Amino acid sequence: MKKVNFTIRTSKELDRIVESIRSYCSPAMVVLFGEYVDGTLRNARKGYELLILTDKECAPEDIFAHLAVEVRSRNRYEKKLTLYVYRSSEFMIEYIGNYFFHTILTEGVLLYSDGSLPVENIPPLKIRKFMKKILTNTERFLSDGSDYLSVAEEHLKKFSVRVAAANLYFAVEQFLFAMEFSYFGFCANHKRLNEAFMWTKITSKLLTEWNGKHQTSIGRKLSIVERMAGDARCNQVFSYSPETILNLLVITREIKFIAEKQCSENLNYYSGLLN
Repeated sequence: MKKVNFTIRTSKELDRIVESIRSYCSPAMVVLFGEYVDGTLRNARKGYELLILTDKECAPEDIFAHLAVEVRSRNRYEKKLTLYVYRSSEFMIEYIGNYFFHTILTEGVLLYSDGSLPVENIPPLKIRKFMKKILTNTERFLSDGSDYLSVAEEHLKKFSVRVAAANLYFAVEQFLFAMEFSYFGFCANHKRLNEAFMWTKITSKLLTEWNGKHQTSIGRKLSIVERMAGDARCNQVFSYSPETILNLLVITREIKFIAEKQCSENLNYYSGLLN
């Protein structure tokens, strides 16, 4: 990993953030990457970007809530902070062969380590094998999403709203998976559709810009898609009208368009690494 001489102010601020994270989730490792280390990782966001490896059950929003009390953003010089949280027990097995994490470990700055994970002498990235895996799975997610969307459209025409609602959910899920996989080379275990959207938005400028054009957050609309699909499968009473489903179907078509474009950009980027 790199060694960077930060300003005294930045160094002290990072120390406070890392110490707060350590007290909350006992990480095996905390790595800074992105803008502050002049890395080559694409789609780098402004501010501090931290990779946190821990076996404690906690999501990024849990750590943010803790930091909001311990190290408030209004008291920080750098206001922007992005967290990527993964299980340390799975990391070296599941994720080390991915471009995203390989780049973090070779270009990032190690802010903390408990010594349990070997981070020296990272093996070279097998980019061709990685590219093949990304291409195969991304195409499958896009294809499955398109199939679910077509089924939703057909059943909506027949006013079979329950089936339409259920398939709309699966369509959105597959399109988000496609964007996530084409960037990371894997899909995280998201518990909610809105969580998957927020996570994917971090890596997609297209999705971020599109979300900003809507008065109502897309994440909020996807929460409706999720509740609607749950009611369609489990509840005797289904109160969603065909008009509501049609509005959400239009949103899903737009997500499909963005997913195809974003995945194409991601795959072209990886293809460039082969040359």
